[in-house]
Amino acid sequence: MTLQSAICVGNSSLDNTSAVSSTPFSSSLNLPMRRHPALPSVASWRQGLAVQRKEKTSADLSNDVTLELSLCGRKGRERMGVGNQPPRIVTPSTAADGGESSNLAEQMRAASAAVSRRSPRAETMSHEAQLIQFIRKQVIPQLASAHGLAQVKQRDAPDPFKPSHEALVALANLAVREGASAVAAYVDALLARGVPIETAYLEWIAPAARQMGCDWETDRCNFSDVTIGMWSLQQALHLLSPVFLRNCAVSKSPRRVLLVSVPGEQHTMGLYMMSEFFRRAGWDVWSELPSDYQDVISKAHSDWFDVIGLSVRSEHKIEALTEAVAALRQASRNAEVSIMAGGPVLVRNPEFAITLGVDFTATDARQAVSRAEQMVSARISEQFRR
Repeated sequence: MTLQSAICVGNSSLDNTSAVSSTPFSSSLNLPMRRHPALPSVASWRQGLAVQRKEKTSADLSNDVTLELSLCGRKGRERMGVGNQPPRIVTPSTAADGGESSNLAEQMRAASAAVSRRSPRAETMSHEAQLIQFIRKQVIPQLASAHGLAQVKQRDAPDPFKPSHEALVALANLAVREGASAVAAYVDALLARGVPIETAYLEWIAPAARQMGCDWETDRCNFSDVTIGMWSLQQALHLLSPVFLRNCAVSKSPRRVLLVSVPGEQHTMGLYMMSEFFRRAGWDVWSELPSDYQDVISKAHSDWFDVIGLSVRSEHKIEALTEAVAALRQASRNAEVSIMAGGPVLVRNPEFAITLGVDFTATDARQAVSRAEQMVSARISEQFRR
């Protein structure tokens, strides 16, 4: 695959995004979609509008407050036990003193009266369609506000910069066949289109590396291809490093982190990417490939580190790493050092974090930096309180 065709695949993945329709708050409405014989007019509907609040225990109320909107005629009111009296709108204030919510009721009456004054285009809509539209846009938000509910959140829109599967396959093939320079040029093209560089690292390069691993496990490529592709991706990170670190944070007393992979690991692209994210955040990073655990323990004993990060890919190395974590805590010059672990094996099996005895884990480089800063800040705050 040529660089030009690969970039075209990436561009199409950026363009072919569609908005996700929002899920309205009115999903619990029990509204008839056809005219009911008991609802011949807006006036009769206005008398039959009821809002009920389902009371729960105090423990449940904070997590789940359900509003029901019942649209009913005379028979419905009789079933509700209110006879011919129109049911009242219940809000926290009326629930406390039994009063009416006059403000909302007045708005409802005004809105109902306005139905007949719609434009000719609006008059083509049925009364029920207009009323449903008004309920969704006006009544429910006011009820949510009156009950102290947070504003309804729209469903998260899709990330316009997230690549398609085809784009990831194209980038992985580009790394295998064209090399690091082609990958760097591909990323430069993404940046020119407005993709943030952190997104290019986390949503494009890292998933492309995982795609190679999946292709190898399913026999769609051989070990040689994976080795060449991973090396190309990591070399591309080296080429992009000046751009990535251009606006890195600067600190007079930077925090220090020791980042190492488990001895014997061959693929270290994830560790290098994590190092770049820590440097971008202003950390002082020490990262090398140790020949054995004793090298790591000696470094932690001789130098001060706020955080020690360990990267592991293979499940069969968990046992040895568990012993190394205990040795690191005992030998560390910083008696309160925070130890972090990450890697594909922990993404698949997060329960291994308990076995290892680490302080926290992270699924990607950005999360690793964020959690490391939280751990160090919490430790410093605790020291000031002593």
